[in-house]
Amino acid sequence: SSSVSHNFSSSAAGTMAQAAAQDPEFQPVDFMAQRSRRPPPQPLPPEAVQVAATVITIRWHAPIGTDDEDKRYKLWVATDANFGKAEVLDIAGTTTMAILSSLEPRTRYFVKVACITLGGEGPASQSSAPITTLGLHPDQNEPPTPEVLSLSSVKLTWKPPNDNGLPVTGYQVFWRRVNEEGGALEPTMDVNIGAEPTVDITNLKGGARYVFGVAARNEEGLGPVSDDSLAVVMPAIHPDKPPPPTVTPEQMAAVTVRWSTVNDEMLDPTMTGWKLRYSADPEMVTDVVEHSLQTCTREFPIVAMDHGKMHYFQMCFTNGAGDSEWSDSASCVPPVPKPPGKPAAPFPRVPVVDHQAQRLEVRWSASIDAANRPFGQNLGYSIRVTWKWPLPDDESERKPFVKEYEISGNLEEYVIDAATLECYKEYRVQIRAANVVGWGEWSDPSEVFTVPPPVPRPVGRPTVRRPTHHSFVVQWPHPNQGGAHIESFRIRYSTDEYFRTNVAEVHDVPFNLSQCGVKNLSPGTTYWFQVCATNRYGVGVWGDTSLPNKTLDGNLPAQITTLTVPQIYNSFVLLQWEPAEDNGYPITKYIVRYSKFPNMRDAKIYEEKDGSATTCAVKHIKKDEPYYFQVCAQNAAGGSEWSNSVEVKLPPKAPRALPDADGQRAIEA
Repeated sequence: SSSVSHNFSSSAAGTMAQAAAQDPEFQPVDFMAQRSRRPPPQPLPPEAVQVAATVITIRWHAPIGTDDEDKRYKLWVATDANFGKAEVLDIAGTTTMAILSSLEPRTRYFVKVACITLGGEGPASQSSAPITTLGLHPDQNEPPTPEVLSLSSVKLTWKPPNDNGLPVTGYQVFWRRVNEEGGALEPTMDVNIGAEPTVDITNLKGGARYVFGVAARNEEGLGPVSDDSLAVVMPAIHPDKPPPPTVTPEQMAAVTVRWSTVNDEMLDPTMTGWKLRYSADPEMVTDVVEHSLQTCTREFPIVAMDHGKMHYFQMCFTNGAGDSEWSDSASCVPPVPKPPGKPAAPFPRVPVVDHQAQRLEVRWSASIDAANRPFGQNLGYSIRVTWKWPLPDDESERKPFVKEYEISGNLEEYVIDAATLECYKEYRVQIRAANVVGWGEWSDPSEVFTVPPPVPRPVGRPTVRRPTHHSFVVQWPHPNQGGAHIESFRIRYSTDEYFRTNVAEVHDVPFNLSQCGVKNLSPGTTYWFQVCATNRYGVGVWGDTSLPNKTLDGNLPAQITTLTVPQIYNSFVLLQWEPAEDNGYPITKYIVRYSKFPNMRDAKIYEEKDGSATTCAVKHIKKDEPYYFQVCAQNAAGGSEWSNSVEVKLPPKAPRALPDADGQRAIEA
């Protein structure tokens, strides 16, 4: 486009030069300047972007064709669609947005805009759609003006604040009690009232300093609270002399003092507190005890008094003006305290874990005195454990059969180490309570209880090693021996992990061993093992279960390597062998065979012997002829390899057998 513009400009310049040369009066026309001096077209109506209570943000679009021109805008703002009393704003620059402020809340506004360029002011846009500002809560009130009406009431008045277009529907009034520096002495109080700008605040305290505030409310909510008013000090009158208190004797050298005001309806609003004093001196000169009490208090207990002696009690009433005169005296003798009542029989309990008594827990209910009287708190208890009942009356005869434990505090439970008790005795427990006077009566005895015998602690998880077809070696750690020395161990094993079936036990394993071989197991079978200890009190709990362990799988019997001919006679010989290793399955039989050739060619079965046999007599052997014999073992898995062969050859003439040096029968030549 730049090249086109450039060519157009060059040709136009040449044409104008030629015209000027031919006609000296020729004047060129600037069409671009004429275009820029035209008024801009009418813009679109503006629209509201954001609306608040007193602010509207307006946006519009620049007229078509004025994007590159210098321009400004004129803005009309009115509350009627005809713009009769419109406010006109001049917006400089190319911006197409304006913020209208200082508007009235809840008011409908109309806005239109016109564009102004070098060509003049263009036509104004159509009016925007009606734009209504939002409502607003009332402005902050001025501080209210307080006026004292009576000893306990104030009248507040104030001017209504600007309601921001919405009528005030009510007020919230605040007040608080402050000190001379303005610090709050009590929490702020408040009350909601109607639209009238006045209210009476009552039940204020005489002599107290107060400040007040107020906030207006309309449909949009509560406005800000006003600043504090000037402080008001309520008037106070010196209180009248109260009547004497009422004193009631209680248990445990204690009394309860009760009282009332002179005139609750008139004086309670100005009241700041009470004072109570008492002494054994009727003139209230010596040994006087004084208490300052809160306004709402009407009853006060006094404990641990000097019992059996007359005491005198007086009250006075205080408010902002000072203290009243002390009341007339009321008298009372605090009762002599008594020991606590007899408690109910206690509840003993011996928790047992792994057959071991952990502790003796003794629980009881508080005695009657402590349960029913707030001043009769017990100072402690004594627990008596006895293994003889009934107990002898004489203390010296009773002492060998009891153990006593004294505890302080108002408890209801105590724990005794079970190691101090013996397992073969029948025990009972009694309890009694103590207070400032002394010990009360012993309770009835508890139910009989015993301590489980201290059998050994559980043995730890055993280790299983050295598996064979029929055995394991089981090893274990030594446990805590409990209440007596360990006498032996026991081992149990099963093919069931939870020992529900197929359980066998090995007893009387010596106490000084920590491992033992377990035999007669089945080959190729998984077993679990447990170990427990015994002492003179009994058998302990079975320990943890071992990991699963499997015996070696069964196989063919081992080859016999010990076939011999220990005896030779005239017409027969005796073959003998050591029992074959069964390799997991019992030997069911032995088979003996023979041949006339060393390589056992054409061998024949001579005899089958049962699995317990270790010898075989071979008869009717021909003399002076060699024979070769072998033996094999058989079990459920099959037969073993044949043993090495042995040669037998009877001499032509039968020898006479004589014993030789090693006990075998030798052959004479």
